[in-house]
Amino acid sequence: MRALTFSSRNIKELLRDPLSYIFCLGMPILMLIVMTIVNQSIPESPALPAGVPIPEDTVMTPTVFQIQKLTPAMAVFGMTFVMLFACMRVSSDRSGAFLTRLYASPMKGSDYIMGYILPFGLVALVQSVITYVAGDVIALAKLSSEMNIFFGETSLISSDTRTATVLASTECRCIVLSGKHFLEVCDKEPLLGYRVLLHL
Repeated sequence: MRALTFSSRNIKELLRDPLSYIFCLGMPILMLIVMTIVNQSIPESPALPAGVPIPEDTVMTPTVFQIQKLTPAMAVFGMTFVMLFACMRVSSDRSGAFLTRLYASPMKGSDYIMGYILPFGLVALVQSVITYVAGDVIALAKLSSEMNIFFGETSLISSDTRTATVLASTECRCIVLSGKHFLEVCDKEPLLGYRVLLHL
C-alpha cells in the first residue's frame, strides 16, 4: 500500500512535466517518421555481382530503415528517455527535503524501489504500445495489381514468422508458391531466383 501511494505521487510528478510527453511519447514517433522518410529517399539500385547480367526491371529494395526493423528499435530506444526521467526524479528527490522525510516514514526499501518501478514501468509499457501502433499506421500501404506485388516471400527460404498483414479491399486472386516449388523454380531458372532474393 505504501509503495502504491508513493507510485501515485511519482506518476503525478511525471505527468506534470511537459518534457515527459515530448521525449517519452513524441520522440519515438518522430524518429519513426524521420527514418521512414530517409528509407523512402534511398535510391533503388541493383547490386549484382560482376558478370551477372542485370535485367532492365531489376531493383534493389532498400532495407536499412524498413519499418518492421525500426519499430522494435525505436521502442527500445524510447525507453532510454524513460530511464532518463526516472534518474531525474530520483535525483530531484535526493537533492530536496523529500527524501529526508521518507527516511522518517515507515516505508521500507522495497516500497521505495517499487514506488519508482511501477510508474515508470507503466510509462514504458504505454510508450511501447504507442510506438508499435504508430509503426503499423506508418507501414500501411495501398497496393494494386499493376505493381506485381508479392508477399510472404521470407517463408520461401526460412521458417520465420510473417512480418506483414495483407488485407484485400476488393476481390482478388493470389498465386501461392510453396518453398519446395520455389526451390524447383530456382533450379530451372537461377536468374529468376536470384532476382527474387534481391527483394527479400
